[in-house]
Amino acid sequence: MSTTAAAPPPDPHDESGRHLDTEYLAAFCSGVLMEAVWWEALPAPGDPDTTPGREWEAVEALSLTLESLPAEQGRQLLAAAARFVGAHPELAAFDLDPVDLGCAWWMAHRGTDGMPGLDFRTFKALSPELRDRMNDHGRRHPRRFGPVELDEATGKVRFT
Repeated sequence: MSTTAAAPPPDPHDESGRHLDTEYLAAFCSGVLMEAVWWEALPAPGDPDTTPGREWEAVEALSLTLESLPAEQGRQLLAAAARFVGAHPELAAFDLDPVDLGCAWWMAHRGTDGMPGLDFRTFKALSPELRDRMNDHGRRHPRRFGPVELDEATGKVRFT
């Protein structure tokens, strides 16, 4: 087993090389993880309830960040967030919570398994065209995230 620390994720940039706000992306990823655990966390070992996901109150009590994931999965999620945010620079003109945007991205990412009322259609400040484009972009991401394993004791998660 290697004892070397994982390298930190690279400083995020969009495809044109423009620097992206790391704190904004981290908050976006936190929203993604909250939504993922809420909807797709595998049942705890021995839990008679075999339904995926956790109660929202339990999810809110967790402090889910990129550090909650194994290093490589954290880098992959951060890269996905950077691609998404970088592809929609017009979002900067709106005062939208990046956690809420991350939650909506997760629903869009789930495609037909997502809940339409929780994807980007909820952001009425955005034009219908932009909401549709963002939902389409979320659905087309090549890396599938989920289901999720949650270690209840540590609050660590990993995509299976």
